[in-house]
Formats: sequence, structure tokens, C-alpha cells
Amino acid sequence: MFNIMITLIDTVVAWRWGDWRNWRSYHATILYFICCDLLHNVLTEGHHLWKYAPTAILPNHTLMNLFVMLIAYPSMLLVYLGRFPSGRLKQIGWISLWVALWSMLEWFSMWLGQFSYNNGWNIWWSIVFNMALFVFSRLHYIRPLLCYGLSVIAAVLLVWYFKVPVRELE
Repeated sequence: MFNIMITLIDTVVAWRWGDWRNWRSYHATILYFICCDLLHNVLTEGHHLWKYAPTAILPNHTLMNLFVMLIAYPSMLLVYLGRFPSGRLKQIGWISLWVALWSMLEWFSMWLGQFSYNNGWNIWWSIVFNMALFVFSRLHYIRPLLCYGLSVIAAVLLVWYFKVPVRELE
């Protein structure tokens, strides 16, 4: 239930602090973010690196992940991109704040037993992944083609390093 609660809090935060006036300018980045998570779920089906625990409302990983994907990600990006500061030091601080927040929430979710790591993934990998996630989100917003290229490289490296059995996919 913790993940559902956090996702619902995300919507309240987005309602209050999200840049709704300019949502169309973030639309492509929101779709990029969702597509990356969908791709992750397809490639790692049967070999999850991380997984949501079932709840009474959302009884499996896939439904929980779709709920987070369609509610939390757009909400978060409306705030993250909509309030992205100018100035390199402020930008580093902003990215660091989001990485720390997401990593702490993930760790707490794991501690509560509502999120698990598998196949060599752990909180340290999640922290590195969250860094890339927030840098790539901003990069996609300002230079999408460069971001696509770097995303493909990152995905191939993760599949290779974590020995994701993509040849066994249907």
C-alpha cells in the first residue's frame, strides 16, 4: 500500500507545484519515460531486476507498475521539469534532491516488503540508475535525439551486465 500512497501523494504534489500551464512541452518526455519503463518490463519479464509486491488493490507487479507509470511518472515530471532551475550548481542540486528522494522512497518501500531486488540489483544500482534517470529526463527534454542514443547504449549495457536473457523472450 505504501507505493499506492506515494503515487497518490505525487498527484497532489503535481496538482500544487506541477507546471500544468506548459504540460504540452513535457508530453514527449513523459512518453519517453513511460516507454523506457515499459521496455524494461518487457525485456526483464521472467528476470526482473526489481519488482513491486502485490497489494489488495493491485495484485501483481505488472498492475502496480502500470499504476506508477501512468500516475506517478507524469506527476513527477511536471514538477521536476517544470521547476528545473538555471545555473549549473542549482541544476546539480535539483537532480541530487530528486535522486535522494526517489532512492529513499525506494529503500523504504523495500524495507516495508513492498518492493524487492532481484538478479544482482540492489539499492546502490538503484541510486546510480536514478541519477541516469533524472539526467536523461532533462536531456530528453532539451536534446531528445542525443538522449535516445545514450538510452540505447545504457539499456544494452544493463542487459549485458545483468545477463538478462533476451534471447528467451517470446
